[in-house]
Amino acid sequence: MDEFTQNVCAGTAHTFVFHLNVNDLIATKEALEDTGNPLPSVRRLLAQTLFEERSLVILYNRSEGITFRGNKTKSGEEMAELFGKLTSKCSGPDCRSSPKDPQAALPLIERVLTVSDKEQKDLLGDELPIGSIAVIIDYAETIIPSGSITSMSESDRTNIVTIARWTQNPEIDRLGNLVCLLATNESELNTVVRGAPDVVSIKVPLPGKEDRAAFLQYLQKRFPAFALEPYLTDDMVVHACSGMSLRNIEDVVRLSVRELKPLSLSEIYAHKKKAIERMSGGLLRFVRPSSKFDDVGGLTQAKMELLAVASALREGDVIGSPEGVLLMGPPGTGKTILAEVVATEAELPMVDMVTIRDMWVGSSEQRLELVLSIIDELAPIIVRRDEAEAEDSKRGVQENDSGVGSRMKKRELEFFSDPKRRGRVLIFRISNRPDMMDAAILRPGRSDLRIPILPSEEDLHAVIDCLMATLSKQAQMNGKELLWNHGGKAVVEKHQAYLKGFTGAEVRGLLARAAMLASRAHVNAVSMMHIDQAIREFIRSRDEDEFQAMIDIALKFTSLHALIPDQWKPRYAELTGTNPPVIITQDPEAIAN
Repeated sequence: MDEFTQNVCAGTAHTFVFHLNVNDLIATKEALEDTGNPLPSVRRLLAQTLFEERSLVILYNRSEGITFRGNKTKSGEEMAELFGKLTSKCSGPDCRSSPKDPQAALPLIERVLTVSDKEQKDLLGDELPIGSIAVIIDYAETIIPSGSITSMSESDRTNIVTIARWTQNPEIDRLGNLVCLLATNESELNTVVRGAPDVVSIKVPLPGKEDRAAFLQYLQKRFPAFALEPYLTDDMVVHACSGMSLRNIEDVVRLSVRELKPLSLSEIYAHKKKAIERMSGGLLRFVRPSSKFDDVGGLTQAKMELLAVASALREGDVIGSPEGVLLMGPPGTGKTILAEVVATEAELPMVDMVTIRDMWVGSSEQRLELVLSIIDELAPIIVRRDEAEAEDSKRGVQENDSGVGSRMKKRELEFFSDPKRRGRVLIFRISNRPDMMDAAILRPGRSDLRIPILPSEEDLHAVIDCLMATLSKQAQMNGKELLWNHGGKAVVEKHQAYLKGFTGAEVRGLLARAAMLASRAHVNAVSMMHIDQAIREFIRSRDEDEFQAMIDIALKFTSLHALIPDQWKPRYAELTGTNPPVIITQDPEAIAN
C-alpha cells in the first residue's frame, strides 16, 4: 500500500483503482503481532487503518448498499449520523438511508463528496474537518462495467458518467476527499473511468516471499496444533506457496489442523493448483513439474540447449535466458514434456495457457489482461502453450472479430517480449505447424530458440530405456511392480527395421501394450515374447506424407545449426540447399569456463 500512501501525500489524484488481489488479507506488522485476531482484508485496511484519521468512511456495493466502518476517529454509528446530516437536504424517493441501487446511492455519495466547506460547517460545525471523507466502492466492475457504451443500459451509462465526473471534479480534489474503486480484474472496469488521466491504478500483489514467511510464523503461533511433515522446512513451505494468496495459505493450514495431520507438499500443491485456476477463471492450469532430463531419452542437441536455458533461469541470468522458445516437430516426439523438464531443472513453477477467446464482446481482451496480470504475479515462471498454431495463427487468417484477435496478439507479444520480463517469464510455444504461425512470433526477440524435436533412430534405444523406467515408476505409484527382462538395445537390435521412424509416443504405446499383455498373463516381468506380440498387434495410425511434411517444416524454421539432429542434417541440406557448418558442441559448463 506504499504506492497509494505516496500518491495521497503527493496529491496526485483523488480517485484510485485497486485491482487483482483485492480479496486477500494484508500482512501488516501490527496485525502479525496480534495472533488472537485475523489479519485485515484490503477493505478493512483501507477503512480502519489507512483512513483511520478520516471522520467519514463510506463503503458501498450493490448488495449491502451504503454502510460505514468505524475507526479510531469515529464509530460506524457516528459516521452514519454525519452522513444523514450531510444528505438531509436531498429529497425524493432515492434519498432513503442505505439505498442499494447505484442510481440512488451514487447521487447521495456525490452530495457528500462535493458539499462545500461552508455548507459542511453550517450543517456539522466542527464535527467533520475538511478532507475527512473517503469512499470505498467494492465490486466496482458491477457498477461501471467494461464494454461498448452504445450497447449498455441507460443506468450503466449514467453510472459511468457519474463516476467519470468524480475523477475530474476539482471540488473533490480541493476538499481532499478520496474515492477508491475495488475490482479483481481492472480491465472489467469501463475505460472511460480507468483510462481517465487523474485515476491512479494500484495493483494489490500476491504476497511476496517475506510476507509468506512472516504469515507462516503467524499461523504457527495462532494454531498450536499446526505441524509440518518431518522432511519439510519453513523455507520449503514458503517456496511452495508462491503464487498463493494469504487466504489460500491459511485455508491449507486450517484443513491440516482440522484433520490432525502434518502438512505435506502434495497438499500445498493441490491447493495451489485449485487457487491459481480459480483466480484465473480456468484460463491458467497449474502444472507441478516433476520430469527431469534423465526421464527423456535421446534429443541430445535439444536437451543440451535447454539444460543451459534451465541453468540460466535458475541462476537469474538475464542475458543467458531466451525471450521465448518454440518447440517444433510432428506429434509424439516429446515437445510437451521438454517444457516441464526445463521448469523442473530451473526450479520454477509452470502454468499451461489455455484458449482465452470468448464469445462475448470485450470479454476476450478482459480475460487476457487478467491472465497476464496473474502471470506477472507468479513470476519467475514458465508458461506453456500447446498447439500454438491455433492461438498464434497468422493475422488476417479466418479472422472475423472486428480486430479483437489482432489486438490480443499484439498485447501478448508486447508482454512476453518485454525486456523487463526476460529471465522471469519464459513462454514455451509448442507446435506441429510453425508455418501457420504469425511471422511476428517467429522472429528473434519473440522466439529466440526454435528447436526441432524429431524422431531419431540413433537415440531409439535410449528412448525405450527411459520409457520403460517411466512405466515402472507409474506402476510403483499404484502399488504394482513392473520389471523388464530386456533393455532398449536388445529391443532395437531385434526389431530395428520395424521401429524405424517410431516417435516416443508410439514407442510408449507399444511398451504399454507389452506391459498389459504381461499383466494379463499374471507376471510382473515383461519379456521379449510380450514385446514381440505387442509389435505384431500394434498399428501405427498416421499419415506418412503429413508426418514427413511436419519434419521438413520444423527443419526449415530451426533457429540454430547446432540444434539440427545429426540424422536430419542431410535432409536440411536438401531442403535449404545449404550444409550446416561443422559445430563442436560442448556442455554448458565447458562453454562457461
